[in-house]
Amino acid sequence: MDALASKAAVEKWPIERLRPYERNSRGHSAEQIEQIAASIRQWGWTMPILAADDGMVLAGHGRLAAGKLLGMTRVPVIIARGWSDQQNRAYVMADNRLTDASDWDDEMPQLELTHAKRRLRVET
Repeated sequence: MDALASKAAVEKWPIERLRPYERNSRGHSAEQIEQIAASIRQWGWTMPILAADDGMVLAGHGRLAAGKLLGMTRVPVIIARGWSDQQNRAYVMADNRLTDASDWDDEMPQLELTHAKRRLRVET
């Protein structure tokens, strides 16, 4: 498999051309999809969906659902060109598991919130 990053280009695809991977082990609640949609409304679409040549979503199922919820007709996509079905499935599994190994710093969100509040007071 060639390194995707070496030839990745973001394309705009019709949303109906994309289809979720039917064996995806991760699911998104309606509440989470609403949160993703709110994030897209606030900051725009910051991370493309990764899809196979045939439109099967490899990463970004929640973003796809949020795009549909927002009524979008075209969404940013990076295509994993030339990957085999086995490589596609392996990537979906790896992508779903990789973030599970990360740690969460319980103090950092509070520090960020405090910093943001201070900045708001200074700017107003």
